[in-house]
Order: sequence, then structure tokens, then C-alpha cells
Amino acid sequence: MLAPRLPGDEAGSADVAERIEAVAKTEPSFLPRSDYVRETQSGGMTVASRDKIVGWYEQMGAAFGLSDHLLDLATNYLDRALSARSVSADEFRRDAVAAIYLAAKLEGAAAFEAAELAALTSGNVTAEDLIAAEAELVKTLQWRTHAPTVAVAVLDAVAFHAVDVSVADEVSAFSRVARTSYELVGAPPTLVAAACVVAASPSPEARAVAEAASALDTPWGGSPSRVQSAAALLRAARAKRAGNYAPPPREAFVPVETPDDCATVTPDPPTRSPSPYSKH
Repeated sequence: MLAPRLPGDEAGSADVAERIEAVAKTEPSFLPRSDYVRETQSGGMTVASRDKIVGWYEQMGAAFGLSDHLLDLATNYLDRALSARSVSADEFRRDAVAAIYLAAKLEGAAAFEAAELAALTSGNVTAEDLIAAEAELVKTLQWRTHAPTVAVAVLDAVAFHAVDVSVADEVSAFSRVARTSYELVGAPPTLVAAACVVAASPSPEARAVAEAASALDTPWGGSPSRVQSAAALLRAARAKRAGNYAPPPREAFVPVETPDDCATVTPDPPTRSPSPYSKH
């Protein structure tokens, strides 16, 4: 349930509301296309390809202690790159590795160095491949790398809606569902964060959350049903993953696929000891 507001909370809530509104106005230039698999990709990539790659990101995060914000950034970079151009399977692999490598570098939590890639990937991605892919990635992103993320937006949403501690973990769980769900690609992080609170809240309070979030001065404001629809997508995606998830075999560090079919990607976490460059 939502925690009661204490005397003096109103000022803090106003500050958070202003921050949410300010961030929401910056989000459009950082959003990928919501339909890029159908409209941009012609080289064999499917939604299943993305599912497996972002699943691999989750495993990388668990193995190296990478933050949700960092993983959100990597996923945003990859989605935006794939929104801009069609890729082959090899390009898809390189873009996926470059996206998490770039995000980790920018966040000061590099899980691996470029020089390690040849050994870690059995030659599938070399240091030269990664450096070239990273350079191409930042150009595709037009150097806009400081993207708003759901992981950060959720912190403000929890504060603004005075979410009780007992519900906060559920909100965070839904924020991770959002990262791994193609259905939420292209949705503004501040909208998704509000939807995470709605999805985690009991029915009577969920409606109040949607109405309060929609009342903010944001590009997506004015429609509580939009927030509730995003929450419904989150619930459905979480239920789907709970029923279908099976850990992949532990065979390789890098996603490997046949040259002509991106959909056969098999992501896997590293099996070596954590790098001395990783931060926990």
C-alpha cells in the first residue's frame, strides 16, 4: 500500500514532480522506435532475438554486479541502434556487445576490457571488432548517451507516489520486466516508472496512482488509461516470463548465432572469475 504523507512531505513531492516533468520533456530524443523489428530489420532479426540478448544482459548484470541503470542504458543503446538500421547476425552480435561495453565504460563499471574480448568470445568478437562497433554505435546514437532510464525514473516515482517499503521491491521487479519486454520499447521511462507503481499497487490505489501520474505536466500526461495500459502490459509480460523462462546452457560468453539467422542467438553469462575491472 502507499505510505501516508507526513507533515512537510508536500514540498518534497513538489520537487520530485518538477524533476519528473523536466525529465519527461527530454525523453523523446532518446526513444527507440516501438516497431523497429517489423519496420527496420530485414536481416532475420526477430523479437526472440532481442529477448535472448536482453536476457544475456541480465545474466551479465548478475555476474558482474552491474546496476539496473547501466543495463537500461545498454538496452536503450541497442534498441536505438536497431531502430536506425537493419543488421546482419554478426552486426547484431557486435552491436549487443558494444552497447553494454559502452554503457559500462560511461558508468565507470567496465565488466571487461576490449583486449579481453578475443579470448572471452573464442574469436567471435575481437578487440578490433568491438572498437569499430563502439565507434559506429556512438555515431548512430548521435553522441546522445546520457539517456533517461526506467531505473532512475522509478526512484522518483516511488518518492512521488509515497510508495510503502513493502511495495517498493515489487515496483523494482516490474522495472526489470520493462527492460526485457519488447512490448514496452519506445515508451518513455517516466511513463513506464509510473506504470510500475500501478502494476505493483492494489487495485483501489492503482487507479489513484495512474490519475496522479497523468496529472503531471508531461508529454504523455492527461490520460490515466495510458498509464494503466502500460501497467497491464507489464503484468502480462511478467506472467509470460514466469511461465516460460528456462536458464540457457552455460556454453559461451558471447551470444553466438548462425550468419543468416539472428533469432538463433544463445546468450550466456561469463563462466570465468569476475574481472579485476568490474565493480560490485
